[in-house]
Amino acid sequence: MNGGDLLQLLAAVELFNRDWRYHKEERVWITRAPGMEPTLKTNAYERGTYYFFDCLNWRKVAKVRAQHTHTHTHTHTHTHTHTHTHTHTHTHTHTHTHTHTHTHLGSSLDF
Repeated sequence: MNGGDLLQLLAAVELFNRDWRYHKEERVWITRAPGMEPTLKTNAYERGTYYFFDCLNWRKVAKVRAQHTHTHTHTHTHTHTHTHTHTHTHTHTHTHTHTHTHTHLGSSLDF
C-alpha cells in the first residue's frame, strides 16, 4: 500500500465514523441532513433529506432522495403422474427488478 492509498483509507474511516456512507452506484459520499429522520424507511429503500459531498466545489449539497429497489423471484413446479405413466412438469420463474430514483436539488451549504 502506498502513501496515497493509506491516506485515502484513513479519510474513508474518518468519514464513516462521522456517519457518512459511500453510495457505490452514484459514487459519492452521503449523510442524513442533521435533525432529519427518513420520511419512509423499509428493508428495500429509504426516503429523506441527505447531504451529498460535492468534491469539485468542496461543499455539502442538500438533496431530497428516494431510491427503491425491489426484486421478486417466484418458482413453481408442478408434477402430475397418471397411471398411464405420463408425467408433466412445469417450472415457472419470474424475476422483477424495479429501481426508482427521484432527486430534487436543494440548497447548498458550505463546510
